[in-house]
Amino acid sequence: MNELYSTGATEPAQKQLEIHVSTVDELIAAIGPNVDIVLDAELYDLSTATGYGTSQGDYYHWRDDFDGPGLIIDGVDNLTIRSNDDNVTGHTIAAIPRYADVLTFQSCSYITLSGFTAGHTREPGSCCGGVLEFQDTDHVTVDNCGLFGCGILGVYAEYCNDIRVANCDIYECSQGGVQFRGTKGIVMENNTLRDLAGSDMDFIDCKDVTVNGETLI
Repeated sequence: MNELYSTGATEPAQKQLEIHVSTVDELIAAIGPNVDIVLDAELYDLSTATGYGTSQGDYYHWRDDFDGPGLIIDGVDNLTIRSNDDNVTGHTIAAIPRYADVLTFQSCSYITLSGFTAGHTREPGSCCGGVLEFQDTDHVTVDNCGLFGCGILGVYAEYCNDIRVANCDIYECSQGGVQFRGTKGIVMENNTLRDLAGSDMDFIDCKDVTVNGETLI
């Protein structure tokens, strides 16, 4: 384990502890403040976690979303989740329930996600969950990630500040690419949005929105 600074949207003063994980249980156990989680394995299927849907830690819990639990990361500051080699297709965080978001961040800050794929494992159909969700979370970077359906949206953010989505491949989502509500300080750059139903990008009651260098709002 090594220490390094976050590569997030802005730099917090606290160093991060680097933790390599090879199983979904190791991934979940590593969730906490000032941590850099490095994905070494190919697949992290959240449904195979010990205590799936029932376990709870200081910084995570499960929410039952009709057809299965979704992982909620809550109250974490300065957390990075990234692959060990920036091979986006070589590392996947997956969820089976189609009504659950793959990863939800709630009341967090300085979150960086980089170099991996996230999505649902079931075929498209009736689906109410997205891939990445951010609620009341500030200083977020999603960089060089693959985000796929059947999730309804690749990224959904509500009441957040300072969020950057860059160099991502967002595809096969059933209601659109990204949606932001009540959020300010949004940067979208160099993303591929393809094979989507609905709008590629949706900004509702947002401020300070920049897409590929052009200020929209």
